[in-house]
Amino acid sequence: MSKKGMSTVQVNEATESPSSSPMAEKQEYIGYTDIPSSWAGRKKLRVLIPTCAFYFLFTFLTTVTVPTFQQLQEVYNASYAQINYSVAIPALSLAISPLFWTPFADIYGRRVVCIAGCALAFGASIGSALVKTYAGYMVLRFLQGWGAGPASTVGLQMLQDIYSELERGEKIGYWTAAIDLGLLFGPLLGGFAAIPSYVWPAWLTAILFGILLISITTLMPETAHSAYIDGFSTSFLNFKPIPRSQKTRLWTTTVNCFRMFAYPRVCLPVMFYCWTWS
Repeated sequence: MSKKGMSTVQVNEATESPSSSPMAEKQEYIGYTDIPSSWAGRKKLRVLIPTCAFYFLFTFLTTVTVPTFQQLQEVYNASYAQINYSVAIPALSLAISPLFWTPFADIYGRRVVCIAGCALAFGASIGSALVKTYAGYMVLRFLQGWGAGPASTVGLQMLQDIYSELERGEKIGYWTAAIDLGLLFGPLLGGFAAIPSYVWPAWLTAILFGILLISITTLMPETAHSAYIDGFSTSFLNFKPIPRSQKTRLWTTTVNCFRMFAYPRVCLPVMFYCWTWS
């Protein structure tokens, strides 16, 4: 066979090969328009707004109680240094909990993890307003931070799922602005809430988490692309592994996180940012 004939055959084979055709790849999904990155702008807002609100509460919950430190000292018969730990404890929880939540988001989907985390933060916020002991208060503050953990890594995953590279920078800008605004408005709104009683900052946090929980549960769709493969449909609360995620291990995220510190170009900027931010 001549070289021209061989090349023609190869071109035809490549054209007919399902794996090399972009349209064939799109057929993996249940309708191309169902892919999260192809959703309409309004549907994407149902993800963007709750995600930014969750990240706002990520830091809001740590600082909203600062104006009540003096009252908390009297109620729990604790020193200022002990009450000051009520900011450090949830901050510690916020730092380590994403390593716990992220693998579940890869296996069961983003939405159910956000619901679980928000529900935990909502319950812990109510408990922190009712608890009568210092030890119990600190445990509940830790659980508040643990529940808000998905707002960071899982929230960023969701924005990556639905926005293209051209759109992502702007939307992540809104998302990162939310965490800074939470840090700013926490003590500001907490000061007004504390006027009637020292417990009202905790109740305010519980109210905000309750509203967010309702919004996520009723409005926010699943964004993991693999959830739209092979006819898989997520239920109201999905407890089944989504397709192509069965090989994910719960410790994979933690291991990969520490592996990144082997690269100086990664670990040095991260450490510098953490030091300057704190």
